[in-house]
Amino acid sequence: MLPSRFAAWLTLNRACNLRCDWCYAKMLNFSPKENMSMNTVKMAINLFKGLPLKNVILIGGEPTIHPNFLEIIALVKEAGLHPLLVTNSIRFTDKKFLKETIKAGITGITTSLKAADDEQYEKFTGKRVFSDVMEAISNINAEKIYNKISVTVCDGLFHDFERMLDAITKSGCQMFSLDMERPIIINGETSSPGKASPKEIAKFFVAAHPKIEACGIRFTVKISIPFCLFPTDFIEKMVAKNQIISGCQIFNGSGIIIDQKGRILPCNHFCDNPLGKIGTDFITAEEYIAFRNKPDIKDFYNTIKSCPHQNCVDCCQWKFCGGGCRIHWLHRTADELIGNP
Repeated sequence: MLPSRFAAWLTLNRACNLRCDWCYAKMLNFSPKENMSMNTVKMAINLFKGLPLKNVILIGGEPTIHPNFLEIIALVKEAGLHPLLVTNSIRFTDKKFLKETIKAGITGITTSLKAADDEQYEKFTGKRVFSDVMEAISNINAEKIYNKISVTVCDGLFHDFERMLDAITKSGCQMFSLDMERPIIINGETSSPGKASPKEIAKFFVAAHPKIEACGIRFTVKISIPFCLFPTDFIEKMVAKNQIISGCQIFNGSGIIIDQKGRILPCNHFCDNPLGKIGTDFITAEEYIAFRNKPDIKDFYNTIKSCPHQNCVDCCQWKFCGGGCRIHWLHRTADELIGNP
């Protein structure tokens, strides 16, 4: 059986109109040839209809530049599912395209904001598009569709974070989320574009939290490092206020991620470590459930959700924390990831 709360991610492409250094799509050099075929899209949607899920999250690369973007949204919607979008929103400076996206059936838009001005955007992404993105967010707000801003906080933003918060406040967004930069696996090796250690990341978020709360906008923080790196009272306060998102879907197998080639990934940061492939290992929902119950697949998920360190075994925060992102444990030493017991 699958978990009752289940979600799906469709990685429509690896192409993008930006070049963010921390992005997992760079493994394939953001290739414009790496688009999900419509045959794979249709197989995935037929599969999803038989699984215990409602939300289908469209991601990339940059999904809005997929040549069949609007058609894909419509197909998800026609299947009785909720298509959600994660995007850099550059294309939504075009109000007509935004309206077409909404008409096709998109039910929510998450805009990934990279920096607080054109200069920083160019530094982080290769393009001076801050003003364009803010215009796009304004257009989205005007359409009254559910939307939020997401920021991946890397060490390059540490010293400019107040201006980022100011940009978020001025955007008029309904809510925002802050994600911690995570390593990726490229060609069998772990890579972390940022220079900050997990302990430095924790220290930054503790210091920044009062300023984040002062924005007056509802927010969450996706914590991908062990909770023991933070003061206990800090974590307890954030948990009580529902400000924390932790425990990636990979821990309890509560999601299915299909990449542009139809491969099933443990998560998008395991870019080249597929577990199987739609159309080869399964087609129907029943076949997928049987696939998930194969001994080697069950062993993988059991290994992933096991405690990565002895200190985790008796930790009272384990059920919320999960030890953080598993690629951190592949990339760093235990001394870098374990705080005070």
